[in-house]
Amino acid sequence: MSPNDILRQAAAVLESKGWCQGMMHGIGGTCCMLGAITTAAWAEPHDGHAVRRIAERERACTMVVQLLRGRAISEWNDEPGRTKEQVVAKLLEAASLVEEAP
Repeated sequence: MSPNDILRQAAAVLESKGWCQGMMHGIGGTCCMLGAITTAAWAEPHDGHAVRRIAERERACTMVVQLLRGRAISEWNDEPGRTKEQVVAKLLEAASLVEEAP
């Protein structure tokens, strides 16, 4: 799964399972931004390419951190007043940056 796919799937995870703050995974399967990225990266059946999956997840996280201007994903996600809609929008924005990256 490419970083673009991971970020788009992470947005879909939040839309379907819900969003939380203060923890990676909450009640009922909700996720924070980082939890959704991690869930998306490991969503496909095991294919024996764990190192590649880890690298693609890290690339996806790096794109989000760049978009957040160096702020930690968890810090941004957990900011008071943050909404699920903002988190989903940021994931999709980062996915579009991955598409444009060489």
